[in-house]
Amino acid sequence: MHVLHSHSPPPSLRVGLLEGIWGVITLVESCFTDWNATLWRDINLENMELGCKKFVNGIRGLGKEMGAWGAFAGLVYTVKNMVTLLRAVGELQNPAIRDRHWEQLMQATQVKFVMSEETNLADLLALNLHNFE
Repeated sequence: MHVLHSHSPPPSLRVGLLEGIWGVITLVESCFTDWNATLWRDINLENMELGCKKFVNGIRGLGKEMGAWGAFAGLVYTVKNMVTLLRAVGELQNPAIRDRHWEQLMQATQVKFVMSEETNLADLLALNLHNFE
């Protein structure tokens, strides 16, 4: 007789949980890929922050059973990093930001880039701003 541990969901439930988490991961990755192509001047922080809030709520709804899963931890990490990046982008979009501030940012992050009309969210993500919160 096979005895399931109380902390281990039955296999059919685990399959459902896996499908659920991978569905959310696919949705988040697809959305973030689209956002990454957004040009600096076209970044709509309000919409992106609202999207992240929806992702956070969706993640919370996945269930505590997934807390120890690597896929779950990776998903949480990815969304938290985007939330942090968006907060930093909001600060960087302030009209008071000057070239010297960008220079200080590049020094702190040790990433060189040229701010131009083609600069997009992915370029800012490459600065790893979530590490400097």
